[in-house]
Amino acid sequence: MQSTRALPQALRASTLVLVAALGLLAAAAPSVALGQRTEQRSLELKVGELVTLSSAGVSTYSVGNEAVIDVKPLNGRMVIVGKQAGESSLLLIYGQDRQVNYAVTVLQPAKGNTSAASLAVPERVNIRLDLYYVEINRSSQLQVGIKWPSALGGQLNMIRGQVPLEPSGAATFDMSLQQILPTIDMLHATGWGRVLRHGTVVTTNGTQAEFDSGGEVYIASVAPTGQASFQTLTFGSRLSVTPNYDKDTGRVEVKVEGEFGDLFDTGADYPGKNRTTSRSTANLALGQAFAIGGVEAKSSTRSKRGLPGLGQIPILGVLFGSHGSEDLEKENIIIVVPTVVDTVPGRTAGILDEVLTSYASFSGDIEDAELSRALNAGAPKKRK
Repeated sequence: MQSTRALPQALRASTLVLVAALGLLAAAAPSVALGQRTEQRSLELKVGELVTLSSAGVSTYSVGNEAVIDVKPLNGRMVIVGKQAGESSLLLIYGQDRQVNYAVTVLQPAKGNTSAASLAVPERVNIRLDLYYVEINRSSQLQVGIKWPSALGGQLNMIRGQVPLEPSGAATFDMSLQQILPTIDMLHATGWGRVLRHGTVVTTNGTQAEFDSGGEVYIASVAPTGQASFQTLTFGSRLSVTPNYDKDTGRVEVKVEGEFGDLFDTGADYPGKNRTTSRSTANLALGQAFAIGGVEAKSSTRSKRGLPGLGQIPILGVLFGSHGSEDLEKENIIIVVPTVVDTVPGRTAGILDEVLTSYASFSGDIEDAELSRALNAGAPKKRK
């Protein structure tokens, strides 16, 4: 009887365990279905090397060891730079249903059996950037008519000295009244100008480079307290570029900040400054000339001055007033041309020889001794 009772209890216990197990499986099944699908990938690079990955669809990312790699999202790409030898992970999350985990290994570049003087930083691609600034302008000015004074009056001048008395006992005084007469106002002036600035910068991939060529003008100013101070007015060309070259696509992403300024005479004690500034990021093909900025401006000014009422008479009003007009037209454009180059140490001496030869043979004609030609003659071979 005892064995008969014990058997149903064992069956009931087994049934409860089975039901509990099925419940756990049923509860776990939705979590597996809703879980993210993780892909495991590996990535290997050297210290100082730059690698890019597509970031299309990536909502967020996480870096395991920031001391080993540096990751920056940049216009649809993930730029990865090896900082020091070691291992790290890079997790890219695509929405809610997919994620990719990269096992990143950063290697120390092989130094080989060379002397300590020849041990250098890892080889990195050099980017040459040519920036051109071109400006053309034209001006026209016309002034015609009769220029009348804005106020009529005179100045009474007394002649001082000994005045003889007439027999009648009266004295004679001499005085003059200076009247301001109208003048004929006739002026026609035209002119044009052009400006060309060409700056060249060579830097390693992913490294910011700066170039500044110009000068400074110090302008004195006096405060209400009587204390004098100086203000600095800079002019010339200033260029800052950061290139990122993707060897897989053969394109270069260039971040450019440039400023071009020239001084002009204001007729006062201090000059004015024409300034053009551009901040842009562009994705270009190698050797492609791309305009990153420009402006086209036109201005017209009309003026009329003369005697009230009379100067407003049609046709005859020219005799009682002066009419003026001024037209200005200006266009400028900024063009950047990126090039990937291979450095060849043997050509360094050739560049120096070209520059020194141009310097020694210069006799006043800039066209015959242009330094930019020496730079282009010794420039490294372009990588296509």
